[in-house]
Amino acid sequence: PSAEFPFSVAAKLVGGGDLKLAGKAGPIESENVALTPCSITLNIAKLNLAAAMAAIAPDLAGTAAVEASADSRDGQLATKAKVRIDGLQLAKNGKPARRAVQFDFANEFDMAKRAGILRSGSVSVGAASASLTGTYVERGDQPVLSARLVAAKAPVPDLAELLPPLNVSLPKDSRLEGGTVSADGEARHLRLGEGAAHG
Repeated sequence: PSAEFPFSVAAKLVGGGDLKLAGKAGPIESENVALTPCSITLNIAKLNLAAAMAAIAPDLAGTAAVEASADSRDGQLATKAKVRIDGLQLAKNGKPARRAVQFDFANEFDMAKRAGILRSGSVSVGAASASLTGTYVERGDQPVLSARLVAAKAPVPDLAELLPPLNVSLPKDSRLEGGTVSADGEARHLRLGEGAAHG
């Protein structure tokens, strides 16, 4: 089409979940369809991660809610997303997390340069949170990443909520109480495990 057009999709996902996709696109870029301007919103409710990720992450389980948006203009793609997972399980025989785990990120990608900037990224459980920012560029088959991870005074009891999902058990009648954990680490030019990490 030579003009902008709207579109929308609603579907029930196999295994569990409700998907709603809506947006506008156009006019179609005839020389490179990938450069066609578009804006999209995506909402997924009650996504069964065990069913959705069975082929690539068979030990992952939980129920996820996703709110995401994307806007592509002049070869620049901007994306934002919030993901909340209830009952997260990360390892075989792990137990579901008692608290919800939240992921948030905002990213910008230059299609011509095949490079992007992670403007903001965070993961949180309870009052414990960590932020991730950085840049990446596609070189060959693998992206090269430079990133910084910061966690400031994350409460230990909240971090401990992630141990059962990882199938990590504390000794009988013991528990982690009080205290905080802080971290500030940087990784540069990571490709397939190669690179340098600094903290």
